[in-house]
Amino acid sequence: MDEIAILKRKLQRENLARKQAESILESKALELYKANELLRELNQNLESEIAIRTKSLVDSEEKYRTVIEQAKDIIYRIDDEGYFLFINKIGIEKFGYTEEEIVGKRYIEFIPEDDLETEFAYYTEVRDSEAATDYHEFRIVSKDGKIFWVGQNVNRITNQDGTIYFTAVARDITRRKATETALDKAKIELQKSEIKYKGILENMELGLIEVDTKGNILRVYDIFNKMLGYEGNELVGKNANKTLLV
Repeated sequence: MDEIAILKRKLQRENLARKQAESILESKALELYKANELLRELNQNLESEIAIRTKSLVDSEEKYRTVIEQAKDIIYRIDDEGYFLFINKIGIEKFGYTEEEIVGKRYIEFIPEDDLETEFAYYTEVRDSEAATDYHEFRIVSKDGKIFWVGQNVNRITNQDGTIYFTAVARDITRRKATETALDKAKIELQKSEIKYKGILENMELGLIEVDTKGNILRVYDIFNKMLGYEGNELVGKNANKTLLV
């Protein structure tokens, strides 16, 4: 009878231990389930956030590209060796090449031969000086051989890995350059005319002076000085009406 009682108590203890173990397993399983649910929810939130940010980035990229493509200026990027990474639509039109014929090519391939040495020295100096920004005017030759001037603002960009590239906004200034050249020629011709005019006056036996609108003497010719007994620029700066008229 005692042995049966002992077996019953042993069986009861084993049942109790099994129930406790099952309870613990159920509790741990529930914790694991909750943890998995939380992790799944976090993953869903993360995926949703990534999707939102990706869409926002894509939208921003599209807006940025739209602005660049609609810009009236030439916009492009080149690496530290001067190879084109990107060029916008108007730049492609100005160069006269296709995008595939520009991107991947080096800038010096589009520079007139006479300017190669100067422009290579300029680019090397800007790159090695680590200047953040710079403005430069130079000539470009298009695919059909036409040469035009551009004025560019360039900015240095440094990547996280330390590599650099340059972004540039350039404008066609060919017409302005032509105007400046015409003005320079006109100034040279005017200077030649003035020299010729003054030479003629110097050789004429006339007593002449030059005055401004108020009668102040600007220049006195030698014959005039000799006629009135003055020397050099003695009369320059004085008022002709007050000094010479009696």
